[in-house]
Amino acid sequence: MRGPTGLGRGVPDLHPDGVTGRVVGRFRHGCYIGTPAGVYAVAGPAIPCGPLHLVVDVPPRVGEGEPVRRSGDLLQGRGWAVDLAEVEPYAPWLPRPGDPERLVRLAQGLSTLPDPLPADLHGCWPGVRDALVRRDLVAAARTLAGRGGGLTPAGDDVVAGLLLARAWIAADEESADVAAAVAARTTDLSRGFLHWAERGESIAPVHDLGRSVAVADAAGAAEAAARVRRIGASSGGALLFGLATGARLARLRRRLGGAPSGAGSG
Repeated sequence: MRGPTGLGRGVPDLHPDGVTGRVVGRFRHGCYIGTPAGVYAVAGPAIPCGPLHLVVDVPPRVGEGEPVRRSGDLLQGRGWAVDLAEVEPYAPWLPRPGDPERLVRLAQGLSTLPDPLPADLHGCWPGVRDALVRRDLVAAARTLAGRGGGLTPAGDDVVAGLLLARAWIAADEESADVAAAVAARTTDLSRGFLHWAERGESIAPVHDLGRSVAVADAAGAAEAAARVRRIGASSGGALLFGLATGARLARLRRRLGGAPSGAGSG
């Protein structure tokens, strides 16, 4: 396998030198590799770069359970190998904290995203909304975590959006380790994405959206949001709902100097 095109920052830590992982799942454009430290994806260019993605020109052909070993910088399976030293690191756009004008545009633009509350979450949302009004993001995340189907359930995707909004717009508002607080309630893959969302990192089209909104590029923002919505059956839309809800909370708190009267829809 040749032509690595993007290595997420989380991949080397999840698969340290000398460790043999296993293929724990396959999808159309790649596979998931599991190790004692967690799960990451090896995929072709149809999959966006992300903190837990190794994106290559040609995805490996693998079978369930096949071993994948890392020796030094070489990641190797049956009939394929990648030299991680040759991979371009994934370095997504992040907002500059010292640029308040762009942060205001970012909060305003993200808060207008129209994505609805995922259907799987209607029953629990009143409790989540109350927790968000109290600024108790851990309680909100515990209620949402693991709700819905898939490797990254809808509730987790909403939490990821909330965490990204906090990291991008209101990093000073919460200090609790949300990802750790919900670790037992969700999947290995989702746990990893929440860990990175808490640090402001997600998949490339989400960062493209943030950059476009921050510089008032309406066309670019619309295109990036459409790309996010195409991710999974509902994951992209759920993430955007969480991102918009988090942005609305940040705007209301800064404007009112205290807790808002509501959070999100539903």
